[in-house]
Amino acid sequence: MAERKTIRVGLIRCDTHGYYFGAQMDAKHLVPEKLVEYDYIVAHYYQDIYNPFKLDKLPTVSGFEIVKCYDYERERAERFSETFSGRPRVCETVEEMTEGIDAVFISDCDGGGGDHLELAMPFLTAGIPTFVDKPFASTLVDARAIVTLTCPL
Repeated sequence: MAERKTIRVGLIRCDTHGYYFGAQMDAKHLVPEKLVEYDYIVAHYYQDIYNPFKLDKLPTVSGFEIVKCYDYERERAERFSETFSGRPRVCETVEEMTEGIDAVFISDCDGGGGDHLELAMPFLTAGIPTFVDKPFASTLVDARAIVTLTCPL
């Protein structure tokens, strides 16, 4: 049987959802001490009751590696990268992320969704599989635009 290719993921918005799903996608590079330091809420979901650095409740999905990250606040992206052994390259722009990834995860812990069309557009126009966190969009117009970019008629 052929070996399964690792899917290179770009992660946008290094917030609590980014950490929550990022930890599940790329547990092999996760540094528990950094997760505890930078997002204790997420760490708490996965921690052993007696050892906060043992993440024994972390469900994982194999085959993914986070290779790039972006946040409006660069420092947040840098901390996120540190949490994954410094492996994800911190990008200055969303457009910079379109090279060298197989898929993108647009995280959104605040639930706004107002920038999802803008964030998704470079990836969808490049044909890169794009996961948009909830809400999919903040308006019907934006939702239709994202769908149209995904499946042009």
